[in-house]
Amino acid sequence: MFATQSAAVAAALEQMMQDEQERDVALAALTQEIRARMETPRSAFIDQDDAFAAARATIGTARGA
Repeated sequence: MFATQSAAVAAALEQMMQDEQERDVALAALTQEIRARMETPRSAFIDQDDAFAAARATIGTARGA
């Protein structure tokens, strides 16, 4: 509970500023990851069938197929 409305407003503004900083950090990290992936040569890509083969086998075993 806040003693005054001003204290409540101040706390809300501080929380908004902190949230904005956290969003900026997350967006910067996402930007960096996207740029790194865009620099990956096509020859380094993994075929989707190969990438998910182990997961499909595990699911198939779990289902008894």
